[in-house]
Amino acid sequence: MDKTDKKLSKSMRPKKKRKFNKKYTKGSPNVKRRKQLMSQIADIYENEKQPYSAAVKKRLDRLMKERDKI
Repeated sequence: MDKTDKKLSKSMRPKKKRKFNKKYTKGSPNVKRRKQLMSQIADIYENEKQPYSAAVKKRLDRLMKERDKI
């Protein structure tokens, strides 16, 4: 492995697959999309610093609203 391979930016690193309890996806007509939305929401909580900017809050609200509809 080359030294440059070890220093990939965050966007180029492979994403770790999250495991969600089945109770959060049970009954959803589109489980794959719901898991994707939950992963995006979790990434925001992990990577963004508090207090969130207006754009981040708006994106977070949009993602949660879509997640709740599914």
